[in-house]
Amino acid sequence: MSNATTPPSVLSPKPAPTAAKLWHVNNPSGNTGMLAVDKVGGAALFLDPKTLAIQHSIAIPGAHEMVISPDHTLGYVAQFGKWGRNAEGIGALLEPAYLIWVIDLNTHSVIDRIDTHPHMGPHGMKFDLDGNLWVTFESNALGLVDTQQRKLVQAWSLGEPAQPPRTIEISDDGKKLYCTGKGDDIIVFDCDSKQIKSRIPLASGATSLTAAPDGHRLISFDKAKQDLLIVDMNEDRLIERHSFKGSVLSSPKASRFVHARYSPNGRYLATCNYAGGTAHLHDGNHPQEHVVIPVAKGPQGLAFSDDNSILYVANHDCGIVTVIDVASARPIDWLPAGSGIEAFSFY
Repeated sequence: MSNATTPPSVLSPKPAPTAAKLWHVNNPSGNTGMLAVDKVGGAALFLDPKTLAIQHSIAIPGAHEMVISPDHTLGYVAQFGKWGRNAEGIGALLEPAYLIWVIDLNTHSVIDRIDTHPHMGPHGMKFDLDGNLWVTFESNALGLVDTQQRKLVQAWSLGEPAQPPRTIEISDDGKKLYCTGKGDDIIVFDCDSKQIKSRIPLASGATSLTAAPDGHRLISFDKAKQDLLIVDMNEDRLIERHSFKGSVLSSPKASRFVHARYSPNGRYLATCNYAGGTAHLHDGNHPQEHVVIPVAKGPQGLAFSDDNSILYVANHDCGIVTVIDVASARPIDWLPAGSGIEAFSFY
């Protein structure tokens, strides 16, 4: 199973883990700034945290996802590559990329590029308790990046050559990873043994993964009917399935992706339906209870203000951000922001 590129013993020494929950590390918030990935525009953007005006832009063609370092000094942007349809009309990575860009959040400058070759299309990323970065690749691999060496030190095949997982989540104790994307299962990877521990079977596959702040639940969505799914992270099994208001039974060739993000205090869960042009505000403890909020075409990125009062929804297909008042669950404004943002976060 393993095709390790470097033995685990060469990982750089790390300071002792901080007292902060790993969930908070991987779900940053703040008032200092906002980093966004403009997938349509091919850039990483620094946005004013109040007005969302563009302060600085760094050209990164084919950029898809981003994370903020635990100390909020660095941003990591995955350069996935150019996606499109091949000669057979099937979605494929036409121009693969092999880089993760390291960006200084204070100076708004690129300080390094992590070469992930031969593993193409880096996508989902999550930090572990040591501050290292786990990454999914379109080459059907899961990789571990040493963030001090800035080097991909290990990689493992996930056994899904035709349906590579893209999204990734990590348990709050840092011991298990969950991966899914286009396949029919959620893959559970043991971080200690470095092996696939189990698979959580789903008849129609899942579209995304979001860990709840309680450390015990994983939120996902059925790829066919878009039902809301709740996975028990202690037993690694599906425990609840609920109808999702506003679901769209679109063509299988169209994206049915549903993004999700919890508010910093965990009281709310926000989701957005790409095909339906809607956002949804859920009760964080009972996510089946939610309201539907029309936004704009192709919503993807989600970000809550640090005080949990405002939800920002980036509409990838029309280059705007919808501003939603959380208390009333109503849109109150819209702002121009890039050409089409897929992911963004306050820090």
